[in-house]
Amino acid sequence: MFCRKCGTKNPDDARFCRNCGTPMSSGPSVNGGGSVNGGQNGNPTPPPMGQPGAMPRKPKGKRNGAMIAIVAVVVVALIASAVFFTRVIGIGGRSYEDTIEDMVDAMNDADIEAFFDLIPKEVVVYALEQEGYTGSKKELLEQAHELLQNEWNDSLGSNLIGAAVDVDYEIQDAQDVKGDELKSLKEEYKEAGVRVSAAKNVSVKFTITALGFSQDTVENIPLIKIRGSWYLDVESLGML
Repeated sequence: MFCRKCGTKNPDDARFCRNCGTPMSSGPSVNGGGSVNGGQNGNPTPPPMGQPGAMPRKPKGKRNGAMIAIVAVVVVALIASAVFFTRVIGIGGRSYEDTIEDMVDAMNDADIEAFFDLIPKEVVVYALEQEGYTGSKKELLEQAHELLQNEWNDSLGSNLIGAAVDVDYEIQDAQDVKGDELKSLKEEYKEAGVRVSAAKNVSVKFTITALGFSQDTVENIPLIKIRGSWYLDVESLGML
């Protein structure tokens, strides 16, 4: 029998229309030839889909396909945005401003651990290996930590050990390293197994106060970007 509402053909013993869910009845219905009989309420029953006079019904498959396509476009857009913000803008890694701030905080706190975190570990291991140091990566990093601690103490000077030293700073300028200079820098770090994606020269004004004296100095702090985070460019600083 045919559904009196949408015209879909259903089995004779069907209780509900398989297309629209309308309850079926054993009363007059649309016959297979396309002629229209009166329904239970006396109103003409529309002919089945595909018959003359019937309203076309949009296939459900097309609607579902369109929705899937929209969802796919949204997902791709979200992924592209995440990649853009991570790789281009730098969200997800340490910014160069944060690197300068962390460096100054390490200086104020005399925190060698925090300062050590600003140096690419791969570069440290490579430099020690080139100097003839041997051992596992962990052992080499421990040796580097000890060497850096000694260098830290020597640079402060015996008169400043334990003294209250306060370092304030202001970033004045930041210039991207480009062209042959960047290419050369990438090649240098490539030997250490490090892929540098960008580099900056950051001009920083430091105000150092210790033992009752204060002095301003402007220094250029070179930075490199590795895996979305900025590190001290120890090669350009001459630390390694």
